[in-house]
Amino acid sequence: MRVIAIPFTMLVACNPGPPPAAFVVDGPALFAQNCALCHGAKGDGEGVVQTERKARSFVDGGFSFGNTPEALFRTISSGIGGTAMPAFSPALREEEIRALVKVVQDFAPAAAVVKTEDTVLTVKNQPLVVRGHLPALADGLPEHPRGILIGHPDGLTYQYRADDLQLIAVRQGDFVERTDWGGRGGTPLKPLGKVAWLNEVANPKPRWQVKGNDQALRVRLTGTSVLENQAWVYGSLETQDGGELGTIAMSAKPRTGNVGFERVIRYTSVKGDDPFRFKAAQGWIDLQSKQDVAVEFLVKEEF
Repeated sequence: MRVIAIPFTMLVACNPGPPPAAFVVDGPALFAQNCALCHGAKGDGEGVVQTERKARSFVDGGFSFGNTPEALFRTISSGIGGTAMPAFSPALREEEIRALVKVVQDFAPAAAVVKTEDTVLTVKNQPLVVRGHLPALADGLPEHPRGILIGHPDGLTYQYRADDLQLIAVRQGDFVERTDWGGRGGTPLKPLGKVAWLNEVANPKPRWQVKGNDQALRVRLTGTSVLENQAWVYGSLETQDGGELGTIAMSAKPRTGNVGFERVIRYTSVKGDDPFRFKAAQGWIDLQSKQDVAVEFLVKEEF
């Protein structure tokens, strides 16, 4: 019989020892480390760090983009543009973010019973801006978990995709039912107006390019406002790797004497004389701006 000698070092290498300890997520500890400074140790918005816009009280509920587990997971992962709320992905693992979701939901109030008539918002003298989950515009079309609805006293509602500030639809009629105010929230909003205009089957491609090389640019939401009875959305025009090229302000209003509307777009370059293009329904619009000087143009659309 042949005997094979195995070196002692090889025997040691073949014995892996006890398995590593499982990764344990401590949700409350993560909240204390990452969230409590702004949102408070009790989740009541009374943190020691005071932000420009007061941090949300989880105890009060009423989340901008819903408080279902998936809605909260998206918000914690991606942050909220135009606010001090940062994106925690990829700094935190998926299981860590889901542990934070549970902590936030535990702070929230019990499911509420709300009458339908109390959830219908009516636009009166000033435009109203609502953020939330937008449902698909028709069967087979995508939903938009991060959306913006802007209702005007004239009966038009402008529906934006918040991820890239694309105007995806314009509605005529009543404004919106806040279905997300009932229960634990997080259900899609219910726009009430009839769709009068649709942008490329509600899933438009990027509309900003660097002129000459056709490089697609992205727009990141930075905020909204209502000034002198006109609602505005603001964004940062960026390269795909996040380099800022300029700022954008967009608004919309009915066309005088015509069946349609017009979009007002202001672009201000922070880089200099870089030429850009914006794609409207009638074709590409070439832009040439100087650093810190706003360029304004109109895009006319028909119903």
